[in-house]
Amino acid sequence: MKTGDTVFIGCDKGIFKSDDSGKTWKQVYDGGWVMKLVESNGVLMATSQRGIIRSIDDGENWVNVINEGGVGIAI
Repeated sequence: MKTGDTVFIGCDKGIFKSDDSGKTWKQVYDGGWVMKLVESNGVLMATSQRGIIRSIDDGENWVNVINEGGVGIAI
């Protein structure tokens, strides 16, 4: 997912973020695999191995918001 110069990639090791269009990367979530990242009104959400996760600070920190039944399937 890309917003401006910021790019996010979800993979089997979590979420990686680049603030310079992919030149450099840092890991911002390390809770297992992540896929299906979306953004709405500045809130980022993703499906993960632990459920649905959310960030309200441009992807710097992530919290579980729904984990009933384990894996997050859809957002």
